Amino acid sequence: MSWATRRWGLVGAFLLLCAFLALAAPPHTFLTGRNLTFVLLQISVNMILAAVLGALIIGVLSNGLVLLDVSAFYQMVVKGMVILGAVALDRGRR
Repeated sequence: MSWATRRWGLVGAFLLLCAFLALAAPPHTFLTGRNLTFVLLQISVNMILAAVLGALIIGVLSNGLVLLDVSAFYQMVVKGMVILGAVALDRGRR
């Protein structure tokens, strides 16, 4: 089973758990069931958009490197450096 399948399974399980807990939560809480579901859906949409944007960036980079006739070794090096830079930016932002 791929990681993406497991991740969506976990997201679905978490949404079900939140919906179940929202039924038992007192009505005066800030994060009611609707608000929590909206927040979780917004996070999911942002994750999907970030993944699509990352795939597009890597695709455009790969295409550009092929058009510039860069060797396969250096293509992997450049793509790896871009991915490491993106991870470092993401970790630094959090």
